[in-house]
Amino acid sequence: MGADVTRSTVQALGLHDLRITTDSIWAAESSYTQEGATAGDPVDQGSSEMDLYATGDMTDDAHLEIVVSEPGMPGPGRARFYWRESTSGNYYGHVQYLPLVAPWEAIRWTDGPSGLVRFTSTPQSVTLSDDTVSTVVQATYVDTGTTYRVLSYQRAPETPWGWSAVTVYQQDVIPTDGFWPCQLVLADGRALCAHWIEDTTNNLAQVRIHYSDDDGATWAVYSKFALPEAIDVSGAPGVGAAGFELGKLRMAELNGQVSLIAGLVLNNTTPAWREQQNQYASDDEGISFELVEEFLLQSNGSKAKAWDMVATDTTILVCNANSDPDIRRLGSADEPLSVAERVTPSITPQWVYVAGGPVVLDGDLSICVDEAGTLYVHGKDTGAASQNWCSAIRSTDDGATWTEPGISPRGPGTWWDAEDGATHPRDWSTTVQRARVVLCHNWDANPGNEDNSLGVFYLGGYSDLTLPELYSALNPDQDFVSWARTWLPFDTPDAVGWTAAGAGTAALTSGALNIATVAQQLRYTRTTSGTVAQGLIVRAVMVLNGGGNLASDDVAVQVNTDDGAEDYSVSIRFDVTGFRVYDNNAAATVGTASAAPASGLEFIFAIDDGSFACWYRGTDTDENHDWKAGPASTTLTDGGGTVIAANNAIWGHINSATADSDWTELQYSFAANTGQQLATGFTNPADLSGREFSATGTLISQGVTVAAADGPAIIADEWHIDTAYRYAVENLLAASPRRAWRSTAHNQIETIALALDDTLLGTAESMPGNDLIQCTILGTNVRNITLQGYDVGTASWVTLVDMTADEDRTGLHWDRRGNTVIPANTSGTDTPYLLHNDFQGGTFAISATVLRKIASQTEGRFGPPTAKRTTLVLDGVTGGEAANGTAGQIWAPRMCGIFKADGERYAGYRLRIPSQATVDGYYEIGRVLVGPCAVFGTLPDWGRAVELNHGTEQRVARDRTRSARKIAPHQRTLEITLVDSIDQTEIWNEETPDYLYGSDGGGKLPVSSLRDTPYMLEGIDRYLDGPLNDCVYIPTIKVTGTTAIFTSRYSFIPLAIDSPIRLETVLGEENDTEVLRVAIISGAELV
Repeated sequence: MGADVTRSTVQALGLHDLRITTDSIWAAESSYTQEGATAGDPVDQGSSEMDLYATGDMTDDAHLEIVVSEPGMPGPGRARFYWRESTSGNYYGHVQYLPLVAPWEAIRWTDGPSGLVRFTSTPQSVTLSDDTVSTVVQATYVDTGTTYRVLSYQRAPETPWGWSAVTVYQQDVIPTDGFWPCQLVLADGRALCAHWIEDTTNNLAQVRIHYSDDDGATWAVYSKFALPEAIDVSGAPGVGAAGFELGKLRMAELNGQVSLIAGLVLNNTTPAWREQQNQYASDDEGISFELVEEFLLQSNGSKAKAWDMVATDTTILVCNANSDPDIRRLGSADEPLSVAERVTPSITPQWVYVAGGPVVLDGDLSICVDEAGTLYVHGKDTGAASQNWCSAIRSTDDGATWTEPGISPRGPGTWWDAEDGATHPRDWSTTVQRARVVLCHNWDANPGNEDNSLGVFYLGGYSDLTLPELYSALNPDQDFVSWARTWLPFDTPDAVGWTAAGAGTAALTSGALNIATVAQQLRYTRTTSGTVAQGLIVRAVMVLNGGGNLASDDVAVQVNTDDGAEDYSVSIRFDVTGFRVYDNNAAATVGTASAAPASGLEFIFAIDDGSFACWYRGTDTDENHDWKAGPASTTLTDGGGTVIAANNAIWGHINSATADSDWTELQYSFAANTGQQLATGFTNPADLSGREFSATGTLISQGVTVAAADGPAIIADEWHIDTAYRYAVENLLAASPRRAWRSTAHNQIETIALALDDTLLGTAESMPGNDLIQCTILGTNVRNITLQGYDVGTASWVTLVDMTADEDRTGLHWDRRGNTVIPANTSGTDTPYLLHNDFQGGTFAISATVLRKIASQTEGRFGPPTAKRTTLVLDGVTGGEAANGTAGQIWAPRMCGIFKADGERYAGYRLRIPSQATVDGYYEIGRVLVGPCAVFGTLPDWGRAVELNHGTEQRVARDRTRSARKIAPHQRTLEITLVDSIDQTEIWNEETPDYLYGSDGGGKLPVSSLRDTPYMLEGIDRYLDGPLNDCVYIPTIKVTGTTAIFTSRYSFIPLAIDSPIRLETVLGEENDTEVLRVAIISGAELV
């Protein structure tokens, strides 16, 4: 019977478990990020006749699934899709460019004639080549003096909130008729900005054009005088008067030609109509223009104060205001407007303009095109009866035909209806940014005085929740619900049809309505028509600054539906922890949701005859809208129709309380305009509206564009796109540590799970291969990593070993001298002796957040001056670091952890990186080797040899001048031998040969046989396929203790065995009593 011949230490080769490959990455049990995300190739999940191509940067660790919802070829009005960013969960549909589920924000809030930037007017917007929206305005800028500027307000696509401003042009004299700036992005990405300039001495005007080649960051003069002849601006309106009043400018590009149209008003008051458009064309990318024609609007059946221009791939469209819009379709920039094809889509109700004799005094209109080629015109009915109602029309055939999407009480296509003629958007411009329309605008309000402000609607886009179709919906692109009424902080609610009650204060400030109460209430109520079955759908955006109560309607929204025979009433109550849905008739809680009202919340509530549902999200302006379902009920209590005998919405500080809140938006639909309702729930993706495929590219997710070719696609065709990475997690298992995995950030938890069987995936535990398990981490910048094992019985991860890169080097007392750190003379942790440059490339932690890279390090202890002391040379020192400290740490760029399994087994391993700061701002690991330790039963008897080879190439000329360059890092070569004879008799003849333990734990298992080392080494070479796979030489592992941690490069060597394994028989019979010795075995370090 074999004997226990355990020593105090063992020596081993740590093997990488070959069951762990890139296919072993256990995504379901991992949570990691990867740097350098790009879009991978779309993978057809079937055999679609349509091909997809993806470009652009992809979000980290993303998976996109694209599913065809409507069949056909690519293009407007044809094949459509919905998509999602994971293998499960909700899909995103596409909301048409109406404010169905869209935020609003103030770009520049001006409270009367005050502030640094005042009177921002005549906005015009484009989307630059990097998807940044640039909106140019005329602005009065008051600093040390007053200047008049063309400003470009810009919003990058990934910015949750906020705009920045860049000056394009400025002058000290107020322009007589205004700058009327406009922009154009040329096909090569260059941005142009045109505006009027005036010669007040000679009463002439010209168009000056600026350009930007850095996506609007800087602007320079492109053309000082772009028109062939200056415009006469002499005189004043009168009979027979000469000259013009300057108006709107617009540009468009088609097939390399640039079209410029200048709006003018004749000073001569004799003609019946005085508005004119001068049409110009350029063949040199907008540097100079030639006159095409002077187009007198009324004589050609058009009217303008409101007009706009855009180009598709085949057509320039000029859209003028009229009762029905007047749209001219040009095939080139030099085709005259007067002979162009004219389209006058019929809309109901019509966009009535306000005329003042021979000119139009009021009217608004814009036109834009999305990446799929769909055109949108957003217009306004300025008639007294319509109260400045705003709606939209759309075209999918280059403007040949038009439809009115959506429905509301006022009419189709509604995107604004406050039911107050004095308060409404004006002077807007539209552009498409990442599948949504960005509508920048000024507004009118009375009594509000913030009219000089600049605001923005984000209309439509991708959302996993859309308003419902109508009951009679046959065309989902047109027949869907839109908001019937909209309130924004242009004016206080009681000035636009809401009834106020209470003594609290309300003030318009910084793009919101602030409600403040001290033991008071202030609520707003609006009553609507409709049945209890039709109910209400309400959208609200709010921020809770203080107060609130889940047990009361202190700060709340209340929705009620009541026809006199039955009624239902629900309150949504807010406090700093979230919100509660309360059935008022039942006096019972429907449910409570944890949220963050203090950071702002956006809600949609729906109620009908017995059902209530709600959804909520944060108040960002991201292009993709992710909604969370809140508390819902299909069994609301009927109150018997005794409350209000009508439907209404109430919001604000409903009960008397001390609270403070900001409200940004309140919209609702009622009566037949609630369509198929949302109160009973929303089914995703069945209820979603799809997005058209495009041959030129359709934005899918942030930065990812998909172009479609060939076809047709049929319903349920599907493609998957996975992120590709420059620093992929698969690099952890690459042959070289310099092909690293890198996270996108630090100060966050990251986990990487590795299954021992990618089919079983945690359903069964597998043997580890030995009772000693090693995990080696190379090329890392983190302080600590935990190796975990998956326990099937508890379905949880258990800690195997906590590896710390600063093992025995914490709590250091230090002094800084310039860019060096030395041990302080005070007491502190006395480290082991540090060998020269052992921790080069590691990190010195001045504090938990102030970290510096170790450029080099001398030998010595980090302790008192009674022994040789080390010096650290740091990289990246700014001089602002502390001069000394008592909690320094030295992190190694490598770790090796040993776990004594003591008979345990697991279904997989996982690396867990706790939240921590790093010197680089991200986590990095060059290589991971995890698996069993192959323990030497017989130790190498003549020791080992380690040879260090530099990676520097040196050249010496004949005159002995020398040059050198580093082309590779240093690399060690390890050699070990077992020259003394090892008797194999008991291996071949004993049932239980002598054995060794690697642990002193209660459940320990033998880790090696005393005399089988020669055959073990031969087997390891077969297992690793020589240098194809890697291992770790670990010279000393103590048997005592449950774990061990090594960080010095001299404590372990990761390597690939590159020598043959030579076994020599000294004497005895083969496979019986033979005595073997092993020749030199060598391996090259992994670098």
